[in-house]
Amino acid sequence: MGANLLGPLAWGARRYYRQYKPGNARRIPEPKAIDLARIFSRFIPADLTTSLRDEGHFRWRYLEAPYRPELKFYTAGPENSPTHYLIARRTQAHGQTVTRILDVFGDFKDFTGLQDVISLAVQDAVSAGSNQVTVLVSTPRLVQVFKKSGFLISSGSRFCWNSTNPSLMASLAEDVYWTLGDSDNDSLE
Repeated sequence: MGANLLGPLAWGARRYYRQYKPGNARRIPEPKAIDLARIFSRFIPADLTTSLRDEGHFRWRYLEAPYRPELKFYTAGPENSPTHYLIARRTQAHGQTVTRILDVFGDFKDFTGLQDVISLAVQDAVSAGSNQVTVLVSTPRLVQVFKKSGFLISSGSRFCWNSTNPSLMASLAEDVYWTLGDSDNDSLE
């Protein structure tokens, strides 16, 4: 019954995204780790705890990953100085095409730029026939942006991160930002 009620909503969302015209978001077919790391380093808030996303991280986690052909990269903002990036993985799960937003980062105060890069990634997912687009959102500041971008259905998720460094663990009580890309548990089956 729930699927029947969601049918018209899903149809409307797919229609919207098929017609979406990006503002200044764009696809990046061959991203450079240094460019993604620069976006991260320019916009990391002092009060946010998250994984270090340096050049080595982007190479290891995404650019040299065994599933690299499944990854799609996007940026938003001025071409010579992007303000946001998004990394999505399109793959098969249970015989269905699914898209998972593994990482999104940038100027969290620029909601328009965030929505633009999210909408472009969702547009590509819709065009590729994805039946589902998922994301892990762990900060209240991003929940609203994703809701405005059409992510209306949500559920709780557990995410565990641990360190033997007591001061590092104490800092986790502050604002914490995790993404699906921070997880080693990316099995879809």
